[in-house]
Amino acid sequence: MKPVLKATIILACLICSACHSSSEKTDRIDSIPKPLQDNSADVSFLTKRGGDNMVDAIYYDLVKKRPELRKLEDDIERNGGIETDSLEKYHKFNNKIDNYYSSAYATINLITDSVVRKGMKKIIDENKTGQQRHMLAQTNLITKIEKENSTLNDSHAILKLLITLPIINQYQAQQQPGNKALDVLISEKQKLINRTKSLTPKNKTL
Repeated sequence: MKPVLKATIILACLICSACHSSSEKTDRIDSIPKPLQDNSADVSFLTKRGGDNMVDAIYYDLVKKRPELRKLEDDIERNGGIETDSLEKYHKFNNKIDNYYSSAYATINLITDSVVRKGMKKIIDENKTGQQRHMLAQTNLITKIEKENSTLNDSHAILKLLITLPIINQYQAQQQPGNKALDVLISEKQKLINRTKSLTPKNKTL
C-alpha cells in the first residue's frame, strides 16, 4: 500500500475515533445525521451533493459540521480548478502540434513523386521525433499529475468510508426497530389464515 494511502487511513481512523468519542456525549437523537433521519424534508440532502450515495450523503453532512473537513473539500475543489486552468493551455498546445503533424502527413500523401514523398516523410518523422523528445519532461509531469489524481481519489474514498462507518454502526445499534411489531403482524396473519380456512367450504379434491 502506498505511504500516502497508509497515512490517510491512519488519519481517518483517528478522526473517526474522535468523532465516536464526542458523539457519546451528545443526545442520541441529535447525533443522527440528516440523511439518516426519518424526515422527508431532509431526504432532499441526498440529491444535492451525495446523490443516491448514502456514504457521500453522510460524509457531506459531516463536512458541514467539521471545519477541518470543510477546508479539505474546499482545498480539493480549489486544486481541481487550478489543474483545469493549468493543463488547458498545455492540452491546447499539444492538440495544435498533433493537428499539424496529421495535416503534414496528409499533405505528403498528395505528392505524386514517390521518391520525394518518401524523403519528405523522413523529414517530418525526424522533426516529430525531435519535438516529442523536447516535450518529454513536460509530458512526464502531466503523467505524474494524472497518477497523483488517482492517489488523491483513492485517499478521498478511503476517508469517506472510514469516517462514515462508525456513524452507520452507531445508527444501527441505536435506531434498529424491535421485533415486537413484526411478531404482532405474524400473529395477525396466522389468525387471518385460520379464519380464512374455517370459512372455506370443504372439498374432497383439495
